[in-house]
Amino acid sequence: MIDQYDYIIIGAGAAGATLAHELSTRTNKSILVLESGGKDNDPWIHIPKGFAFLVGGKKHSFYYDTKPLRQSGQPDRWQRGRVDGGSTSVNGMQYDRAGKTYWNTVADIADDQWSWDKVLETYKSFEDYDLGASPTRGEGGPLGIMTKRDPEPLNDAVVEAAGAFGLPWTDDLNEHDGERISFIPNTVRKGLRQNTAVAFLDPALKRPHVTRLNHAHAVRIQFDGKRAVAVEALVKNHRRLFYATEEIILSAGPIETPMLLERSGIGQGEVLHKLGVTPVVENPHVGEHATEQRFFNYQWRIKEQMGYNQKLSSKVRQLLTGAKYLLTREGVIGTGGYDLGGFVKSNPGEVTPDLFIMFSPFALDYEANGYAIHADPGLSGTGYLVSPTTESSIHATSMDPFAPPIIDVRYLEEQWEQEAQRRGLEIVREIAAKHPLADLITEEEAPGPEVRTTEEVLAHSWLSGNAFHAVATARMGSGDDSVLDPSLRVRGVEALRVADASVLPKEPGNTMAPSILVGAHAARIITGKY
Repeated sequence: MIDQYDYIIIGAGAAGATLAHELSTRTNKSILVLESGGKDNDPWIHIPKGFAFLVGGKKHSFYYDTKPLRQSGQPDRWQRGRVDGGSTSVNGMQYDRAGKTYWNTVADIADDQWSWDKVLETYKSFEDYDLGASPTRGEGGPLGIMTKRDPEPLNDAVVEAAGAFGLPWTDDLNEHDGERISFIPNTVRKGLRQNTAVAFLDPALKRPHVTRLNHAHAVRIQFDGKRAVAVEALVKNHRRLFYATEEIILSAGPIETPMLLERSGIGQGEVLHKLGVTPVVENPHVGEHATEQRFFNYQWRIKEQMGYNQKLSSKVRQLLTGAKYLLTREGVIGTGGYDLGGFVKSNPGEVTPDLFIMFSPFALDYEANGYAIHADPGLSGTGYLVSPTTESSIHATSMDPFAPPIIDVRYLEEQWEQEAQRRGLEIVREIAAKHPLADLITEEEAPGPEVRTTEEVLAHSWLSGNAFHAVATARMGSGDDSVLDPSLRVRGVEALRVADASVLPKEPGNTMAPSILVGAHAARIITGKY
């Protein structure tokens, strides 16, 4: 018996699960979703603060070690979800859409179907904001989005200090492109994580023409001439072929997608030669142009017993807070990684903010193994450049689909990036020096007041980690310097598209919401039904 479907989607992550839902509402043709990982039935996935047990954990993720950083001599580790919902099942649930300026820039690179007016309508169609509908947000869609938090005096102090600095409050962080501070929207509904498996894949699977196969890792795409006709996959360690009569869509993410293209004969000639694969189309941009963000972390001790440390810093406190959550689905356990987010300009000449800063009313224990809450109260956060331009590359090393890639990672090599990174740390310090926050702080614990110069801030950044936001490894565009055309079709072949973060030609900031958008928008492009 031949395994044959009309459409095959590779990957059930942010974009793939969304694409399965949106495509299946627009066509009755058969759809197969191949997911390398298992089902999202781990309770820690669905408890929002459970992300602390998933970031750095190996159960539901791929891990990729990069080449050593030029600056530190140490490799980075990049994590991506390997489970229904992909990284939306293990991340901090931050729903940052990027805005008008970003998407109009994408439209300039690709074409008008990616302009803000068009993508905004797609966003609104699947959103269910707790703030309700407005000209800039949706209500009643499948994806729950929480913006509200329980009252917390330490958060109030941050907001007031940020206002004194010049960051105005807005109820919805996604409402406009200007400088602002707000609670970070989270993909949470009624105290439970809204990964794309819950919001999109599960409803899709209730339709008779949608099939999902777990533990199915794509090895390569097979072609008849230039037409993609089948996916070769390892299904529980057995090789199987799945045929597509209409199209194959890669939604495997910005690391796996370019490697899958290369194993299928699409990529740089030198890479294909090393893999021993017959070229189908040589394209020097596959796996290139990756951008990723580098954090700069910060933390202060405070004198008052406020914030979340008194709720989370011991087993007994965690049990009491957890019991409240289980009874009510409310409280700190039912929220994402950070409470407050702010967009700010590194200098007044920027058209839109180029820095993103975050705060949460608790202190981390830096001496503990892994992610742990300190016994004493404090305020912590991290920041990053919204759209860095230093490029990295990702390439396959073997026809073995589980062989590690070569990730030649680069960060902050442009002078403007370095100066903006330094200015970002200065800005959070200036906010911390404003009343009433300054009245609560006793000391800066990280990075420490001695870290001042650009070189010192960069050295601190090498210790602060990366954001898991890589993009552009199979970027779309209107010219030959892209892998995809503006309709997400792989250049030089037929019946093959890409729909995930790898298509984004520029770093949007946080990548979850834009990846979901790409999946939903791809369904509209494929079917012509908007």
